[in-house]
Amino acid sequence: MTSLARIPLRWRVTLVAILVEVVLLAALGAFVSVRLSDDLTAGIDSSLSARATQLVSAVGDGGGGEGGGNFSDSDDVVIPGLAARESLAQVVSGAGVVLESAGAAHGRQPLLNPAQVARASHSAVLLTKTLPKLGRTRLLAIPAGSGTVVVVGNSLSSVDQARSQLVSLLGVGGFIALLIGGGASWWLAGRALRPIDRLSLAAASIGGDDLERRVPVPPAGDEAARLAQTLNRLLERISASVGKERAFFADASHELRTPVAVLHAELEVALRSPSTPDSARGVLESMKEETERLSRLTDDLLVLARADAGRMELVRQASDLTVPVGRAVQLLGSLAARQGVLVSTQFAPAPARVDPDRITQVALNLMDNAIRHTPAGRTIHVETGLIDGEAFLSVSDEGPGISDELAVRIFERFSRGDSARGRESGGTGLGLAIAFAIAKAHSGSLVLEERGATGSRFVLRLPAITPSG
Repeated sequence: MTSLARIPLRWRVTLVAILVEVVLLAALGAFVSVRLSDDLTAGIDSSLSARATQLVSAVGDGGGGEGGGNFSDSDDVVIPGLAARESLAQVVSGAGVVLESAGAAHGRQPLLNPAQVARASHSAVLLTKTLPKLGRTRLLAIPAGSGTVVVVGNSLSSVDQARSQLVSLLGVGGFIALLIGGGASWWLAGRALRPIDRLSLAAASIGGDDLERRVPVPPAGDEAARLAQTLNRLLERISASVGKERAFFADASHELRTPVAVLHAELEVALRSPSTPDSARGVLESMKEETERLSRLTDDLLVLARADAGRMELVRQASDLTVPVGRAVQLLGSLAARQGVLVSTQFAPAPARVDPDRITQVALNLMDNAIRHTPAGRTIHVETGLIDGEAFLSVSDEGPGISDELAVRIFERFSRGDSARGRESGGTGLGLAIAFAIAKAHSGSLVLEERGATGSRFVLRLPAITPSG
C-alpha cells in the first residue's frame, strides 16, 4: 500500500479503470465463449438426434444384420445430415459387435465400450469422446430394438475452431478496448484533476510577501471549488495573523528608537562629565556599546518591518554602482585594517537606477560579513560590472566557508553560524536579511553563488540601465 500511495493519483485512477476493464472483458469473453460452444454443440446434438432417429427406422426396415442395405463399407458414403469425413454412424449389437458402419466410423472398432452399449440399449446416451483423426467428437447412441444400438456422431472441430476464432477476436478487440478505455480514463482523470493542479500552482506561487492574493475559485461548485474556498479562507486567516505580527514588529521597533536614543545620549553625557568616577567609566562604556548595538538592532528591525509591508523607502536615481560601493569600501577601511584583512577592488561601470544609500547599506552588510569571517592576512574581493544585461556587485572572502545547514537559511533573520557568527562578533544576524530585502525592493536578487571550503561569494544583481534608457 505504501508503494501504491507513491504513484500519482492520475496513474492510480487509470490503472484501476484498466483493471476493472480487464476483469469485465475477461468475464464477458468467458461467458460468450462458453455460450457459443454450448449453442453450437446443442445444434450438433439436435442434428445427431434427428439422424439417429432416421437410422433407427432404416435399421428396422432393412434389418440390422451384416450387409444390410442402408449401410455401406465404402469410405465415401455420406450420411444425410452429417458432413463427410466428420460424421460417422454404427450399428452395434448388444454384445458390442459392430454390425454396420459408415462415414468416419468405417471399420469394426466399436465407438462405445460394453458398459456404454448396455446403457444405450435401454436409453439414449450422449457423450463427448476423443477419436483418432477426428479429435473431440460428439456421440449419440439410442436403442434400435432387438438389443442393437445405433450410434451417430460428429466431430466438434468446427465448434473448437469457431471458439478459437472467437477467443482471438475477443483478445484483439479487448486489447483495443483496453487502449481506448485506458486512454479515456487517463484523459478524464487529467481533466478532473486539472483544477486541483491549478490550485496547487496558484497556492505555491503565493509567498509571504503577497498574502493578499487568493487562489481562483473554479466556476463549477464541485470539490475543487470547495477546496479553493477553503484555501482562500486559510489565506485570509494567515494574512490577518501576519499583518498583526508585522504591525506589532514595526510599532515595537519604532517605539524602541526613542528610549534607546535617549539612553545613549545620557550615557555620552555621563562619560563626558568630569564628575563621573573612573571606576564607573568602564561600566558606562560597556553600556554605551550595548545601547549602540541595540540602536542598530531596532533600526534593522524597522527596515525589515517596512520591507515586509512593502513600504521600504527608496529614492531611486540613475547611478553607477561603483559610487555607493566605493563609499562602503571607504567606511569599512578602518575595520578591515583592525582585523588585518586586505580589501581588493575591481570596479567596472555598472549603471542602474537605484537608491544609492540603500546600495551602500547592502555593500556595507556584505563587506562587514566578509571582513568578520576572513582570517587576518587574507583578502576580501569587491567587484562591480555588467553581465547578461544586469549590473552586479560581488563580494567574496577567503574565510572558512558556509556549512550546508547554514546555506539553506543564510538570508533568514537572526541566522547565525556556530562560533564565527556569534554575538561577540558584533553582528545581529540581520545584515544579510536586510541586504536581501533591499535587493528585492530594487527588483533584483542577492544569491550565495559560491560557498567552498576556501571562502564564500555573494552576488547582488540589479536591472541595468540600457543605453536607450
